[in-house]
Amino acid sequence: MSILADNIKKRRRELKLTQEELATALGYTNRTTISKIESGKIDITLQKLRDIARVLGVTAGELAGPEGTLPDTDDLILIDNEQKIPIIGNVVCGEPVYEEEYFEGYVSTDINADFALIAHGDSMINADIKDGDIVFIKRQPIVDNGQIAVVAIDNEITMKRFYRYEKQIVLRPENPNYSEIVCTPHNEVYVYGKVVGIQRKVR
Repeated sequence: MSILADNIKKRRRELKLTQEELATALGYTNRTTISKIESGKIDITLQKLRDIARVLGVTAGELAGPEGTLPDTDDLILIDNEQKIPIIGNVVCGEPVYEEEYFEGYVSTDINADFALIAHGDSMINADIKDGDIVFIKRQPIVDNGQIAVVAIDNEITMKRFYRYEKQIVLRPENPNYSEIVCTPHNEVYVYGKVVGIQRKVR
């Protein structure tokens, strides 16, 4: 990854582009992802590498370098029997707040998931989901009652146990210090998917 990261940085500087300018050309809202790519902190898919190469006026192979290797798939990079799942932002385990979906990198796992989020807060602590955990999500618009789901309520995102009743949806925390969230037909509710696993950093 260091060869690729160095080549991207070198070519960007040759073109006298700032990280902000490259980020804008690739559709990012700020330079954070470019900074992470150039420092080798995150992997990128083949399709994203092609996009960067196009903006920089070179081929993906030139950026990868003579010793670089390119992944075989545009969506997931497979290493041994694990897949790299994209981390696309944060989810709050507490009062729901707005979080812009934003690519943070990849995490390797054998969990069958579509994307991952980083948990913040302690409202799901009794379900063994702690602040800072990486939470894996299987994308699906419908979940069964009692399953833990990532849900947007009027564009504010939270993670709770999901219960659907005839006239309302109830989102219940796993911490007695928090109240359940009751959604009526006046609320716009969208289910991103159900939680299928977690990964905890060693502290």
